[in-house]
Amino acid sequence: TTEFVRIGSKVKLYDMDFEEEVEYKILGKSDLENGIISDLSPVGSAIMNKKVGDIAEVHTPSGKVIKMQILEISK
Repeated sequence: TTEFVRIGSKVKLYDMDFEEEVEYKILGKSDLENGIISDLSPVGSAIMNKKVGDIAEVHTPSGKVIKMQILEISK
């Protein structure tokens, strides 16, 4: 595991609104079908430089704020 979310990290998150776990790989370009999100996307930018246990507030384009907790970070 790695300490902080960076480009290239694989991140397991707990979506506190939907009460479910999701997993993404952070790269420069999104490919949602393959679980890849951009570091510039709402989720990607909210979790960058966070560590396990941190709660990120994701500001969606619709104006809603979703809270996600970092469960695991790996390469």
